[in-house]
Amino acid sequence: MASTCCLVLGMIVFWLNGRSNIKHFFSDWIKQFSNYDPEDYLALRDELQNSDEYIKKLQVLDNDLKLATDICPDISQLISEKKKLPLNNSDEASRQILDKLSEIKAVIGLHRLGFSNIRFNKSPDFTAINNGLLFGIEVTRMNKPAGHRQDVFERSYYLNDNLMVNVSYSDGKDAEKLYFGIYNAISRKEKQLSKIEPAILWVSLGRDYLSAGKFEIPGIGTQLKFKFDNCNVISNVWDNLKKQNLLPKSLRHIVLSPGSDLADLVYPPLLIK
Repeated sequence: MASTCCLVLGMIVFWLNGRSNIKHFFSDWIKQFSNYDPEDYLALRDELQNSDEYIKKLQVLDNDLKLATDICPDISQLISEKKKLPLNNSDEASRQILDKLSEIKAVIGLHRLGFSNIRFNKSPDFTAINNGLLFGIEVTRMNKPAGHRQDVFERSYYLNDNLMVNVSYSDGKDAEKLYFGIYNAISRKEKQLSKIEPAILWVSLGRDYLSAGKFEIPGIGTQLKFKFDNCNVISNVWDNLKKQNLLPKSLRHIVLSPGSDLADLVYPPLLIK
């Protein structure tokens, strides 16, 4: 196994000779790749190992890292925050890597949406300025639930103002899975969102640069595969939470990021001066 790991690492280093940004920013991760079983999937390692197949996605990532250094002075601090991967647990290591890729994509996405002065802030993840307002931005990636109930999802029903019940269901429709993925993300991130007002919740579908189906909500895929209007799903979540007085006071917008090659969706729409 040791010789196989060394061979894989050698192939990665060879391919990276022309991709200075990936090599520079992810060098700590790359050094740790040999700690994991080569038979297991490990995000980024496997794509680098099979670079001919993933050349376009990796080139987009390399280009975005270069752009990120120009628009976010703290990008190195953002990445080094999680430079040590969980030892001997390729699934947790993959989740950590994919989470960071979502944050990098958020930096690029905020820039394309017209935000300036994008800074790494830890909690919430970023601050940025739009139309003269300083926003707090919290990033979350929709992740496939861990454990033996990974295909089971919960839906919340309010019986009255004080009583809520969660009902589990399996293999629900894609739109409903997305609806409750956004719904649950708002609930999980309410503390971070409350620290800076106004706030934005940036929701990644998990396909920012890599297509790691093992770590996505089953059936979600990219927007191209959806047979429903993503923006309607976001607006339904927003309107329902608002009716129930459960929308965080600081939250002004939700951004849904389907993938690096697709437009990010913002609800409610940003004001354009």
